[in-house]
Parts: sequence; C-alpha cells; structure tokens
Amino acid sequence: MKKKLITASLTGAMVLAFPMVAYLSSSFSLDEAVEQIQENDLDGQKVGEPSLDEDIQIYQQEFADELEDIQDISEEYQEDMEDLSRELQSYNSVYEYWSLNEQARISEDGLELAENQLEILEAQFEQGLVSEGQLIEMEQSINSQKAQNRSLQEQLNSMKMMLNQDLKQPLKSSLAFSQPKFERLAPATYEAETVADEMTSSHESLRVPRTIVATYDDILDDIENLDRISGPSTSELRSARSDLNDQLDEKEKELGTKMAELEEKETDEETNPEELDKLNQEIRDLSQDIGLLESQKGSLDFQIEMLNAQAPDAASRSKAEEELTDYYEDMLNDARIDLTNQVETIELMAFQYEEQFTSLEDQLDLLEENRNIASDLYNKEMARLEQGMSRQSEVDEARQSIEQAEVEVIQLQKDYMLAKKEFELFTEEGYLPQQER
Repeated sequence: MKKKLITASLTGAMVLAFPMVAYLSSSFSLDEAVEQIQENDLDGQKVGEPSLDEDIQIYQQEFADELEDIQDISEEYQEDMEDLSRELQSYNSVYEYWSLNEQARISEDGLELAENQLEILEAQFEQGLVSEGQLIEMEQSINSQKAQNRSLQEQLNSMKMMLNQDLKQPLKSSLAFSQPKFERLAPATYEAETVADEMTSSHESLRVPRTIVATYDDILDDIENLDRISGPSTSELRSARSDLNDQLDEKEKELGTKMAELEEKETDEETNPEELDKLNQEIRDLSQDIGLLESQKGSLDFQIEMLNAQAPDAASRSKAEEELTDYYEDMLNDARIDLTNQVETIELMAFQYEEQFTSLEDQLDLLEENRNIASDLYNKEMARLEQGMSRQSEVDEARQSIEQAEVEVIQLQKDYMLAKKEFELFTEEGYLPQQER
C-alpha cells in the first residue's frame, strides 16, 4: 500500500512540474531521444483497472452515487463534443460552398479575359498580324475554359443542393444566407504561451479528469469509515421501508374512515344507493392499494434481511478496506496520469494553433504576392499582344497563371476560416479535436 501511495504522489507532482520544463532545449542522440520518450510516456506508468473479489464488490454500492456522477459528467461532455463536431462540420460545408462560389467567379472572369483576348487576335488576324493557327489555339483555350466553368458549376450546384437539404429547403432553391467574410486574426489572439496558460487552467475538457481525480480522492477518504457500514444500500432500503409504512398508515386510516362511513350509511334508510356504490368502490380501491404497499414492504424486508445476513464481520470489513484502498489508489494513479495527459494535449494544441496560423498567414502573403506578380505579367503580355510583340500562347499562359493564383488564395482563405472557427470553439466552447500521437 505504501508503494502505491508514493506512485500517486509522484504522479501528482508531475502534473505540477511538467509545464515548467516544457521550454527547455536539450541535445540527444537518436537512441537517447527514443529512450527518453519512452521514459516520459506516462501511459506506460498506468496500472489499468484492477479486479476486485466478489465478496469485496458488494461494497462498491456505497460509492454508487459518486461513480454515477463520473459517468454522467463524462457522457455530458461527450455529447457536447459531438455537438461541437457537427457545428464545425457545418461551418466546413458553408466555407466549401463559399470557396466553390469564388472559384466559379474567378473562372468566369478568366473566360471574359480569354474572350477579350480572342477579339484582339481576330482583329490582328484581319490585319495579317497573326496566323489562323493562333486563332484556333485561342478558340480551343476558350472551350477548355468553358468546360472548366461547367465543371465548377456542377460542383457548386451539388454543394448547394446538399446545403438546401440540410436547411430543409427545396433542393434547387437559392441559398439565402450571407457569405462569410475573410478576416485574419490578430497575432496576440493565438499567442501560444498566453493561450496555453489560460486553457490549461480553464478548458472544459479538463472538467472530466479533474472530477474523476477528486471523486477517487473522496472515495479513498470514505473507505476509512468502511468499518461503520452495516451493508451496502441497507440505509436506503430502510428509508424506503419507512416511507412505505407511513403510506400504509395513511391508507389504513383512510380505509377505517370509509368503512365507518359505509356502516353508518347502510343503516340510514335515506341513503342514495349510488352513494353506497361509490363508497364500496373507494373501499375496494383502498384495499387494493394497501395490498400493493404490503407486498412492496415485504420485498424490502426480504432484501434488508438478505443484506444483513451478508454483512461481513470486522475481519472481512478490514480486508475489504485494504483491497478497496489498493483498488482506488490504482484508479487514482491512472486518473492523475489521464489528467496530466489532457493538460499536455491542451498545451500542445495551443502551440500548434500558433504554428498553424503563422504558417497560414505566411503562405497567404506569398500567394497574394504571386497573384499580384501574375496580374502584372498578364497586363504586360496583353500590352505586348496588342503591339504584335507577344504570342497568343504566352498571353494565355499568363491569364491562366492569374486564375491559378487567385484560386490558391481562395482555397487557403477557406482553410484559414475553418482553422479560425476551430480555434474559437477550442478557446470558448471547450472543443478538443482528436489528437494522434
């Protein structure tokens, strides 16, 4: 028992000590790193749920309320997480529709540029400045653009029908919600150390493991009073029997009153026969109620008698106290490890969010620069085309480069908005995405 108490204390110390060493840098060889990771793996220190002898398990009833509270709070949190996951998925669907809508718009703009380009080539063809082959190439390019537009429109329509179905609207209805507006987060919003400090103390996902740790602590305190327990649930059964006795007394008094009233009315010649029938029915109902209550009381008496017969002697209670202490110390040890793991997961996520947003913003800066470069190049190629100094294929390539750059920006903005919503749910609603380690 002493050994397990030490393990539990060390585990508790690790919960406090871990964040203090999180930012230290060290140099390891590959083998040393693997060995250190294994040593630091708290899951390897978990005992797993131990078993209890059948004659000890009867005492578990004494902690039924506490264990039920753990179950309730775990199920409540799980339901909340499922709701938040569905909410995030709904946002993903809306953002995907927005992305497709923007891509379709970009593609339509590209078609308009291509058609303007064709008009210039046709005029130049009339002047003998370009060949018929260049015109044909441009017409083929426009057809390809139209095919791309149709494909995007098909994707957009399919997404719209899916969203309409989710909104319980006719599938081909126009969507009536406002389009999302892209905005970047202020860097201070996702600064890792600040978010980690706040979330490791207040994140909703910690409520379950903290409740489990506190409950097992309380149970261990209660086990010290096990020798004063006469038997599991006996007090509850006696309380229920007392309530039944009160109900029986009340029903029997009411029955006595009705019987006396019936006897009096039967000797009264002016009594209406309907009154006698009503009284007789009430007496039968009361007698039936009393019979049911007496049956329930008999069942409770039998249960109390059986539990009293099973009530262990002092030696058995002492054994139960020792085994239950060992059992719940092991459970507390594992619960503390689970709590530490959860704290570490939240801390890790805070830093991963900072890295994610920093990376997304760097990528956006680069893609927006690409878009500007592509636009400048297209304008230059168009000017050269109008002067007869550029080939149609070079201008077409520049036009497609603009379109590709704009689509890449839109897709990354969609990813950013979804990450932003997930981060909001993480910090404000207690959402915790599934993590793979």
